[in-house]
Amino acid sequence: MCERPAFRAALAWLGLALAGAAPALAGPVPAQPAAPAQPAAPGQPAFAGQPAVAGQPAVAGQPAVAGQPAVAGQPAVAGQPAVAGQPAVAGQPAVAGQPAVAGQHICEAQVAAAAKRYDIPLAVFYAVGLLETGGRNGLQPYTMNIEGRSAPNPSLSAALATFEAAHRRGASLIDIGCMQINYRWHGKNFASVTEMFDPAHNVDYAARFLRELKTREKTWTLAVARYNAGPNNNAAQKQYVCGVIRKMVNSGFGSWTTNARAFCGEPAV
Repeated sequence: MCERPAFRAALAWLGLALAGAAPALAGPVPAQPAAPAQPAAPGQPAFAGQPAVAGQPAVAGQPAVAGQPAVAGQPAVAGQPAVAGQPAVAGQPAVAGQPAVAGQHICEAQVAAAAKRYDIPLAVFYAVGLLETGGRNGLQPYTMNIEGRSAPNPSLSAALATFEAAHRRGASLIDIGCMQINYRWHGKNFASVTEMFDPAHNVDYAARFLRELKTREKTWTLAVARYNAGPNNNAAQKQYVCGVIRKMVNSGFGSWTTNARAFCGEPAV
């Protein structure tokens, strides 16, 4: 089924309801130690030659974090690996040998940095992350969704083992990391599965993808709709956009507008 013009128009005028910064991310993001470089998991090459989500090409010509120029005057978040060309905050080196541990809010730190780096509304990007892997302890770097089922993991090694087992038994749809990047469609754009789990690479890729969608679709609402579903899947787009708005409202980032309530089936107040 193709996307109906009326549906696209509804998304275009809907708008995402922004209402100031969420208290949890209003101040400086706490520094996080950088994860040490991880070798590629043996036997886990990224898929090659796969298109992005139906109707969505992969981020054209954009490699993972390494090799991107710095944004002038924008240092990396303290203690996190800098994007190539971006110095770390002076006097705050990474903690050697200390890997990221789920629950340390490392995803949130990367989300805040990437939103600033690519000029994405933090409210929108954070809400997308919350919808993807958010729970009581925030965004989770080692969570996967395997064929529609959530698969949380306490560490990188556990996540890699879970991935390997799922891949070996033939699972084809596996979403990975902070922003749930799909391995089938986007794995070819990473050096390894380990890199896909790395919060800095995972979030940076998601931010670039969302920014490219915004450039193409013109509005953040349409960009969010496309982030998780192809242009021919109206039901999935609506569900995802409304899910993002609910996360924005529940986290203190936004409030319901009249149009958004009607579109998402929320009761009037």
